[in-house]
Amino acid sequence: MRTIRFALPATLALALAACAQSPPTAVSEDLSSAFGPDDLAFRTSKNPVPVVVHGRVAGLDHKTLVQTVTNDMQGSTWGPDPRFVPTSSRMISSGNNEYSIIMMVNGPQAITAAQLCAEPTARAGAVSAGAVGDVSLIGALCRYDQAITGVSARTANVQSANDPAFHRLIASTANDLTSPRRMGTPQSLDTDD
Repeated sequence: MRTIRFALPATLALALAACAQSPPTAVSEDLSSAFGPDDLAFRTSKNPVPVVVHGRVAGLDHKTLVQTVTNDMQGSTWGPDPRFVPTSSRMISSGNNEYSIIMMVNGPQAITAAQLCAEPTARAGAVSAGAVGDVSLIGALCRYDQAITGVSARTANVQSANDPAFHRLIASTANDLTSPRRMGTPQSLDTDD
């Protein structure tokens, strides 16, 4: 009987510890049949892909957040690796970039990837710093002003922008945005390395 009394609390403690270390979760959706991974690979092999980052993370200034997100995206895409470069939303809205990515960190949950691509400058001030611990992310792969794919992701227990969980969230989202999937089908993706 003593073994059972000890085993049950130990099992619960292990289960709770596993939950605390859980990977980020993401829901990915293809929004347009215009997305072709081969076309994306070809076009982005010739030119860098501009990245706009909106949002805030507690304890991190916006310039550092933009550089951190862009750095974490390098080498994390499906297929050939494009070179991601940070840019302003005004440059994206000029319509000169065939492909771009917009990431919103800790933004309003009602914003969609389609809205981010259609109005990249309108979302810049619509974010809060968020609490240390929980980070939400909405990512959009845009072709001109149309969303091709979108990802909504979230992770918990992030202690800082240097936390490996934060880096996994960004890298997994970049991968999910560029992965080929069945068109029009939302997918829940395991983003654990």
